[in-house]
Amino acid sequence: MSTTPEKMYTTIRIPKSSGSTHLNALATRFREFKLDALKSAPEAFSAEFDSEARLPQSTWLSRITEPSTTILICVAIRTDTDEESLAPGNRQLRILLDGEWIGMFTMIGPVSRDDYIWPESCQPEPGPEGSETRWQLTSLFTLPAYRGHGIAKRLTEAAIEFGKLASGEMGRASNREIWTRVRLVVHPKNTGVVRMYEKFGFIDSARMTVAEACVANGAADMVPRDADPEKWHSRFGVAMELLI
Repeated sequence: MSTTPEKMYTTIRIPKSSGSTHLNALATRFREFKLDALKSAPEAFSAEFDSEARLPQSTWLSRITEPSTTILICVAIRTDTDEESLAPGNRQLRILLDGEWIGMFTMIGPVSRDDYIWPESCQPEPGPEGSETRWQLTSLFTLPAYRGHGIAKRLTEAAIEFGKLASGEMGRASNREIWTRVRLVVHPKNTGVVRMYEKFGFIDSARMTVAEACVANGAADMVPRDADPEKWHSRFGVAMELLI
């Protein structure tokens, strides 16, 4: 009687400089995963499948190499995987190229103080420039088959740690303590997601519109010129924030 091999999970940042061949392969994998995500959970994204599917390879390549964007991918690897069977090169790159992508989270930042502030949202005042790094998290997604396995928690932990790492590097360079401020926007009906973020210490800090959230998430082009006011400009999005 055969048994199904167990899997282990690891979270890896998509590299921005891995050679043109590898970057094109990563852009293709990212495109395929994002389109699958849009098919299975269209409500999780502001983008629509049809418009994303028409985008050229160059757009996907620019998305993964955008300096202000960090894309975290959770990968499932069979515990019996032979390392020699993975693509040659850096181990994390090999895992990204050959492993099973099961979740993702995108970080925008560090964000300037001016770009971070949305006055009408009644958000708390962020710290002065140079006192903290500021990050906007967006597009958290886990494949349906892997929900309930703690993947969203792993991705959130990785995002927070990446922000803290950047703050630590800035602090060492300036010889001062640098805080890390992380924000995301969720729908108030996503109570399970809200509770998960609360366990990390995120607090309900403001109310943002869908249009504001799109701009903050680096997707300003998603807002229609003739946007329906009730859908795009109603102030119901829960902005949750963590300061550490």
